[in-house]
Amino acid sequence: EDLDDTRRAALEEIDNAKFGWFHIRACLVAGIGFFTDAYDLFSINLVSAILGYTYFSSINANEVPTDIDSGLKSSAAIGTMFGQLIFGWMADRFGRKKMYGIELMIIIVTTIGSALSPKNLSIDMYTIIII
Repeated sequence: EDLDDTRRAALEEIDNAKFGWFHIRACLVAGIGFFTDAYDLFSINLVSAILGYTYFSSINANEVPTDIDSGLKSSAAIGTMFGQLIFGWMADRFGRKKMYGIELMIIIVTTIGSALSPKNLSIDMYTIIII
């Protein structure tokens, strides 16, 4: 019950505070967090169509086969669920700022790796890192 009183007091302080930059910043951070968290779930349908035109143009009339399409879309949802559970637990245990930095580094490294993944098998991300 002591924790509930502390939460109520903190929320009451925020509710009664004069509108200012803190409120704007809180809304922006929450909005950006929602956008980045849900972006992959909203964009997976477009990605599926692009993959159909890229890899299945001659095989399946520009459409990803149903089993691959279902696996792709369900893996996005399942990955989001496990990511929220695992990184949420780690954020509670190790601190949100530290985990945010680690998540950001994972995103940066994988984005660079994705950008540097060519069709040529002789040059890949690890080759560029070694060079």
